[in-house]
Parts: sequence; structure tokens; C-alpha cells
Amino acid sequence: MKKTAFIILGLILLQGCRKDFLDTKPRDSYSNSTLWASSSDAGAALSGVYNGWETSDNVVYRDCMTDNAFNQFPWEGYETFASGLATAANPGVNYYNYGTIQRANWFLDNVDKVPASAMDNDTKNRMKGEARFIRAYQYFILYQHYGDVPLAERALTTEEAN
Repeated sequence: MKKTAFIILGLILLQGCRKDFLDTKPRDSYSNSTLWASSSDAGAALSGVYNGWETSDNVVYRDCMTDNAFNQFPWEGYETFASGLATAANPGVNYYNYGTIQRANWFLDNVDKVPASAMDNDTKNRMKGEARFIRAYQYFILYQHYGDVPLAERALTTEEAN
């Protein structure tokens, strides 16, 4: 009798469950379909553009190309820059630049999806200007390192980038 009561109680509890109980939105990441709903969403995306746009390594690398900096730790790789032997194959030279350019392009491609009722035009234009500046700054740094570099004015897929 006790076993039957538990089975019936279990069946009643299972009937009360929502079918979409396990279909929750992720809280640790965004997607294009859910991100561009409000001004705060656009602000979070713009923060992603700023993330890593200028790392401390990038600043030190450029100083090592001049006589302004010296590093006593050879394992950090700065002597490559101090000797003028830096190439695109050296780690840290252009990884952050192109990642930041891609994030800025992605932001600029998608920020207009925010409804006009959620964000005023002045704020949207300011955010676009910030993303364009960061992208231009990264191209400026790449130009200083290598001269002419490929210019991407929109977010590229993996196939297009290769």
C-alpha cells in the first residue's frame, strides 16, 4: 500500500512539471537573437569591444621597439621587438588587434537592431563612434607594425577571414 501511494504521488508530481523547465536562457553568455533588446544590452556589447583592446603587453611591446624600455626577463619575448626582428608570427603582436577589430565590426553590424524605443539616437551614435575609434586605433597600431594591412569594415566569418 505504501509503495502504491508513493507511485501515485510521484505521478501526480510529474504531471505538475512545466515542459520547458529545463529550457532556460543562458545567463553567462549572449546570442544575437537575445542581445539587442535594450540599451543596457548594447552597453554590454560595447564593453566587449573594449575588453582586451589595449593590453599591457601591447603597450610594452611598442615601447620595446624604441629605446624607452628594457626587459630583464628573456622568457617574455620583448627582446624580439627591441632588436627589430618582430614578425607576424611572434605571439602577442597582432592577436589582440584583430580580435578587437572583429568585435568592433560585430558591434557596428548589430547595434541598429536595438529598437528606437529602447535607446535614443544620440546614445546609439555615441556608441558607434566609440566602436569606430577603437577599430581605427587598432588599425593604426597594425599599420605602425606592418605598413599596409587588410581592412575589414564588417564582421567576417571564418571562411571569409581565411
